[in-house]
Amino acid sequence: IERVSLLDPLIESYLQHPNCSYKDGGLKLQSGPVLPVAERIALPIEQFQPATKYDLVVMLNVIEHCYNVPVIFRKIWDMTAPGGLVVFHDRYFDHAQVVKEAARTYDAAHPLKVDRKVIEAFMARFEEVFFRFITTEGYAVHSGTGDQVYFVGRKVAG
Repeated sequence: IERVSLLDPLIESYLQHPNCSYKDGGLKLQSGPVLPVAERIALPIEQFQPATKYDLVVMLNVIEHCYNVPVIFRKIWDMTAPGGLVVFHDRYFDHAQVVKEAARTYDAAHPLKVDRKVIEAFMARFEEVFFRFITTEGYAVHSGTGDQVYFVGRKVAG
């Protein structure tokens, strides 16, 4: 990895946190090299207008914090270069669970619960490199009982 772009609406405020792993201009991994941070982008993904295509897009536990999943998935597809990889992890709700959660509570930090069929349609656009489905119980107070999906897909060239 030659350079990294970091995208998060609060990216600059995280610099003040004592455990910030990119405040010195490089992204420190738990093991391995320090990756050079080319840019920090303080925007929600829905507002991001990438000027380039990326060979690797990593999206871990992001969807619940966003507001417009069709826009997000379209942006991820558009910003991934042909032959590029998408690494994706998030909660994996079924429709009945989404309806139940929406009726029961609103969590401003986690406003979006996405039906697994929507996530599956997104993943189906990519050639599967890795897939793992994990059933969880009481993962977090705001999420209740549910599942998680781990996915790596390659955007087929052409």
